[in-house]
Amino acid sequence: MKENKFTFEQFCQDAKKYADPINKEGLFKIKDHELFYFLDSQDIVKACAGPIRGAKQYKIEIYHGLLKEIYNFTIDNYPQYYRKNKNRLNMSEYAFLRLVCNIMGEMAFWHEFSHISRNHWVFLNNETQTKSSINKERVVEMDADIYGASMLLGRVLSIPEKTLPAGVAIEAFAIGVRGLFEVLYLNFPTPVNHKTAGYPHSQARGFNAFSFAMTSEIIEKMDDSKKAILQLIGSLAFIDFEDSILGNKFDQDAVASMVADDLDKWAMASKEIKKNSQLSFEARTIGERASTYVRHIDVALSKLMG
Repeated sequence: MKENKFTFEQFCQDAKKYADPINKEGLFKIKDHELFYFLDSQDIVKACAGPIRGAKQYKIEIYHGLLKEIYNFTIDNYPQYYRKNKNRLNMSEYAFLRLVCNIMGEMAFWHEFSHISRNHWVFLNNETQTKSSINKERVVEMDADIYGASMLLGRVLSIPEKTLPAGVAIEAFAIGVRGLFEVLYLNFPTPVNHKTAGYPHSQARGFNAFSFAMTSEIIEKMDDSKKAILQLIGSLAFIDFEDSILGNKFDQDAVASMVADDLDKWAMASKEIKKNSQLSFEARTIGERASTYVRHIDVALSKLMG
């Protein structure tokens, strides 16, 4: 039987559902606010989020230009990773490319949702906080990377083991997060003096987001043996994809500078940011749980196609 090809049209159809875990499934909820999510048809490499003036509503937009770059990067880089590890992954190439491509797209979505759930605008607009010691824009981008990756990991690991084994989910998560930030790196020139830019170096951001997610509550609440195995699988996949597929493009100096210069500032600022959190921890309804079940069926069918 001829295997299905993962197309850009399929990716766009998947991308339209990125807000479902919030609006339909209730995996994450915002206090007293509605979330509106749009795909913008403009050919711009961009995603954005913000409050809708005069209403208790927020919006997230992902532009087709960004989706195209993600899709093209997927088709150019991930088939060779799949073929190298096909026997172990135990899924069709179609399912694997669809999974990884959507992890990249969802990472962009969850980054924007983190701006909302962490209410970064309050932090940015608070004039009483010290402005000379930290670059606030840089801090909130790191914060959105860290919490966005952690939420995405929780969403990916919500898929039952019998449908998507946790080890494969972690592997796809690792190389997907790495891939999104490589897309950003390729599309936005990194300033020579990246240490003081509004956004940290894209490759360093990818490493940072992945590392924090792999030590977040999602992982830490697991028993020690399973946690250690999944952390090892994720780390090895991240390194393997970097070395054998991307050709070791990683800017290790950028990562080192982020560790040395940024993390202490982020840790200090995150305490203030946390006070403004808009996440709600209401119990999920029966309908929300049913919507999650429907998504799991779609993932299972995708895995079988080929």
